[in-house]
Amino acid sequence: MADPHTIATFAFAQMRRDPEFRGQFPWLRNTIVCVESDLTADVLSDRTTHHFPDGGTLACYYPDDQRFMFIHAKPGLVEELSSESVVANDAGRTLTIGMLVDSIYSHRNGDYSDLPKFAGRVAEASTKEIEKSLALA
Repeated sequence: MADPHTIATFAFAQMRRDPEFRGQFPWLRNTIVCVESDLTADVLSDRTTHHFPDGGTLACYYPDDQRFMFIHAKPGLVEELSSESVVANDAGRTLTIGMLVDSIYSHRNGDYSDLPKFAGRVAEASTKEIEKSLALA
């Protein structure tokens, strides 16, 4: 079986090639692809800060569910916080990106209407068919 990071990378790349997907998610720009078990500090403070210092989106892959959650993200150290900001203190480096995404968006069944305006661009997509076509699963 392939590594979850490999599956996530190839699945996201394949999804981005689909015009229907791009039409449905035109706001996915400057995207960091990660796996739900990645440490939040690594994703937000290291990768996002290095590659997209002004922020971008995360494609968080959940291997067991064969799905992505897409969210907007700003780099780790944000100087100006607003009432819409989510701050996580992870001094022990134990918080995973999946925990953070789940704490905000889980169990919504696609209803994100009560989230702050910046989070209006939140979505999920199944990778089941893509994984079958890529023969990675």
